[in-house]
Formats: sequence, C-alpha cells, structure tokens
Amino acid sequence: MRPRTLLLPLLLLAGCTPAQVQVRAAPADALAKAEARLAERGVELDAAGRRPERLRTGSFCYVAPDRTGASWDRSFARPVPGPGPFEIVGTLDEQKAAEDRCRFIFRVELTATPDGAGGSNLRAESHWWRVRPGACAPQGDPLLGVLRCQYRYVGTQPRGDVEAFVYGVVEDL
Repeated sequence: MRPRTLLLPLLLLAGCTPAQVQVRAAPADALAKAEARLAERGVELDAAGRRPERLRTGSFCYVAPDRTGASWDRSFARPVPGPGPFEIVGTLDEQKAAEDRCRFIFRVELTATPDGAGGSNLRAESHWWRVRPGACAPQGDPLLGVLRCQYRYVGTQPRGDVEAFVYGVVEDL
C-alpha cells in the first residue's frame, strides 16, 4: 500500500470527532447539566477543577481495548491519584507489576463558551501522562534482588479518543 493511501483514512478518522458540541443551555447551565450527566455515568469530577466556565474530571487509569473491544466506562471506573511521582520497593517482578498497574493516566476538561444565540459550545480536551521509570538502588542485601525504584508520570500522546465519549454523554443538553 502506498503511503498516500494510508494517509487519507487516517485524516478522515482524525476528523470524525467534532472540536466542540453546541448545546441549547447557557454556559453555566450547560456545565451543571454536563456535570450531572457525567456523574450518572460514574465519572468522578475534580472539585478543585470546577470553575464557572470549566469542569474537570478526576484522574483515571486508561484501560486498553481487549478482545471485547474498547470501553471508556472501564477506564472511568479506575480512578487514581493525580499523575504524581511514586516509589516501589521490591524485586524486578514487583517493579514490573507496579509499572504495569497503570501505564497511562488521563483526565478531561470540559469548557463552556457562549455561542451568541443563547446557547453554548462545549469543548472537551484530554490530558495524558505515561509512567516513566527513574533511578533504582539496591535495598538491603544486594543478593536478595530488592530494589527501591523511583517512578514519575510525564506528558504523552492520547491513547484513544475520550473526547468523543464525553461529547456523546453531553450531546443533547
């Protein structure tokens, strides 16, 4: 297949999710209704991220599609603390398990702006982080293979189109 024939489907796929959703309610009402809808779906919101023109979800561990397909509900069912640093003391297998526990964290911000006709435009934007291993040092007797390792989350590209999910939840407000 020629590179140009691959590029067109990718561009079409990227263009499938709208940049925003227009709703009939004023911005404050639209966000209140969006907040209720997200809560109905079990999506935890970050109280510190609430502003008059914006609301923000909590942080969630991304669950990759499996043989049954993709489901954002599975990811939104795995809230995690924000993408802060952490450390693990354990063997190499325990280090790997800790790293695999939550490779990607995401959250979504929903912003409302007036549309000039009494309604508003809702725009969803996701933020993503991936785990990055840091320095490790032997802990105790080196022959036991126990290490103290540092980890942190760094910004990364989205693993999926969570904005489309959010737009589907708030679409007909």
